[in-house]
Amino acid sequence: MKYKAINKLINKIEESSDLKSEESLKKYFDTRKKNISVLGFDIYHYSQYKNQDQDIIPFLFDDLLRESSIFAATFDSFIFQKEKKEIYTKLISTGDGGFLTFENPLNALIFLLYFNIQLKYFNSFHRMEKIRKMLGPISIRYAITTDSIFGYDHNIFGPAIINNARIMSGDKLNRLIIDKKTHEWFEKNLFGLENLPNIDIPYLKNKNLYKKYNDLTKNCWYITHNINERNPKIINVDVLKIGESEIKKTKLDTYNVIVTYKAKAFKKYDIQDTEEFNNITLNLGNYNTTGL
Repeated sequence: MKYKAINKLINKIEESSDLKSEESLKKYFDTRKKNISVLGFDIYHYSQYKNQDQDIIPFLFDDLLRESSIFAATFDSFIFQKEKKEIYTKLISTGDGGFLTFENPLNALIFLLYFNIQLKYFNSFHRMEKIRKMLGPISIRYAITTDSIFGYDHNIFGPAIINNARIMSGDKLNRLIIDKKTHEWFEKNLFGLENLPNIDIPYLKNKNLYKKYNDLTKNCWYITHNINERNPKIINVDVLKIGESEIKKTKLDTYNVIVTYKAKAFKKYDIQDTEEFNNITLNLGNYNTTGL
């Protein structure tokens, strides 16, 4: 949205009692809103780190995002053919985390699987070992929300961002929490998050959101070409309803999500090193169902 266009409409409202001017302003915003999914990151207890450590953590977080973007765009290039390797450049930083926007909740979740791998590499002393010893393990809580946003002056506003921030502010247990609209998207499009291990590319292609994704020769690690010819990489997904929570005077229905999955692991975290470990298995999220 452009400042001059909005300012012109606001001046009309200020100078006139004509309700049509107010309707024009509302229409201007409504026609420029779009529904997207927001993936939120919050580094747990960032403010309690020593000053020197606080200086290092933003670099570490950025490095994890960069590596995640490369891996996601390389190994699931069908899902991320629009974002490609520049996903990390869309980060809206909050200082102790930030937000990324995606076309839908599935893209947000698949990207988070890759990010969780990079965080596991760090926490298990397989990258930046000396920095890991200095900082200790890093804990991050996540949220995925789906709603409308609008852009203004290189920033993003709207309920998708607001609700995401509120969910993370209420979670003290470092979980992956999704809101009701995200849960409903998976129910409508995938018969629920629990069905994710049974989804393949032909299924997604039949959905409106993926009809324009054309190149079926692209790599597919977590969402494969054929459900009958694969070793499942997503092993299990559990969805536990937290219920309705009131956070900063806003009532939100939320769900706790736990994903057990296999990761493609390299002896070095650098994707250029083709020598691999055997696949590793890890969890995203945890089973604590205490409310927000």
